[in-house]
Amino acid sequence: MKALRIHLYGNPSSVQVDNVAIPKPNSGEVRIRVKAAGLNNSDLQTTYGTYRGYGHQGLPHILGQEASGIVDSVGEGVTEFAPEMRVVGHVKGGFAEYASPQQMSC
Repeated sequence: MKALRIHLYGNPSSVQVDNVAIPKPNSGEVRIRVKAAGLNNSDLQTTYGTYRGYGHQGLPHILGQEASGIVDSVGEGVTEFAPEMRVVGHVKGGFAEYASPQQMSC
């Protein structure tokens, strides 16, 4: 899948489009096919290395912490969401074709 990632802290020019593996949902998680993502000041701050909030686990890092889309796959134990549900929420890596939500609602 295509994902917008940073490899070095510095400025927005350090952002690049990469091809990465599609994430698999872990137990209790879902995966969404991203249809839209919000751009926040925190995404800009992340490129400078001054923000380490939602989902940040070092570099390279997929930007984007707000997204909407369609549930594509559910992990073991997930009962309140099902494939094809439309959802919106806080995610890890919203600037990609697929993402794993942190908090979500339908």
